[in-house]
Amino acid sequence: MIKKAIGVIVSFILLFSIIAGCSSSGKKSDTASSVSPAAGGDSGYVASSQAGADFSSSPNSVKYYDDEQKFSYSASNVNANNVSTVREDVKKIIKNGTISVEVKDVDAAYEGIMKIVHELGGEEFNKNYSISGEYKHMQLVLKIPPENLNLFQDRITEYVGKGKIRNINIVSTDITSEYYDYSARLESYKASRDQMLELLKKAQNIDEILKIQAEITRLQAEIDSLQGQIRMWDKLIAMTTITLYIDQEDNPFKTTTEVSWKFSSFEEIWSTMRNGFINVVNTLYSLIIWLVVGIVSLSPVIIIAGIVLYVVLRIKRKRSKKQT
Repeated sequence: MIKKAIGVIVSFILLFSIIAGCSSSGKKSDTASSVSPAAGGDSGYVASSQAGADFSSSPNSVKYYDDEQKFSYSASNVNANNVSTVREDVKKIIKNGTISVEVKDVDAAYEGIMKIVHELGGEEFNKNYSISGEYKHMQLVLKIPPENLNLFQDRITEYVGKGKIRNINIVSTDITSEYYDYSARLESYKASRDQMLELLKKAQNIDEILKIQAEITRLQAEIDSLQGQIRMWDKLIAMTTITLYIDQEDNPFKTTTEVSWKFSSFEEIWSTMRNGFINVVNTLYSLIIWLVVGIVSLSPVIIIAGIVLYVVLRIKRKRSKKQT
């Protein structure tokens, strides 16, 4: 009887051990499949032994507990070093420039220049047209594909004539480092956001949901900001911005060219004398205009003062006549 009882107990213990082993294996399998690390690197999760969720470790850290394992995620742990290396062999350069030309007919030159712009795949972005007496001035902001920039300069020089180009200034800004740094940070924030979205699915109460959603909102704001900056850079890189000044020849009010006082030829002396004369004319013209404006503006005061002065002088004359 005792042997039978011992046999039953041993059988029961063996059966219980087998069932417990299968259950433990199933839990480990479920745990491993639910939090598989991100491809290509560290997932940012750390194992421990508790159950639940903890948001108190740091403002940017969320820890999620799953049965026998504890998994923690911190947004601050995800940085550019965890993002796959971005190719930096393609330079990111922004080009801007100014060109000044002189022509006999500003309107005709505008039509001809715009034809060149369109042939080279460019477009007009802004236009400012002004007239001073019989003389015209135009300022254009053009967008030109950078690969066609040199061809555009050659075509403009050919169209208006080499001697009619007063100034060409092209400036290039290399933003390669900043561009790829922003791109890496963008990928980092996206990875952080995706991990937080996964944690949101496992949140166990309202408090956890609100804290995870707040972190997702912060990450999304960073993503939107970086995407906006990168999109703006892409537009500036894709098209060179050229400000083109078109002046009519012999316009006394046009901007003069700066000339050094160290002369090497009679042409430079004559150009300096001519520019000096134009500057004097412009100054006198401005003084006359402002004098007229001042007189017109003060005319009510001048009229009242004249009337008062006339009345005072008339009264003095009458008094002097009575005394005589």
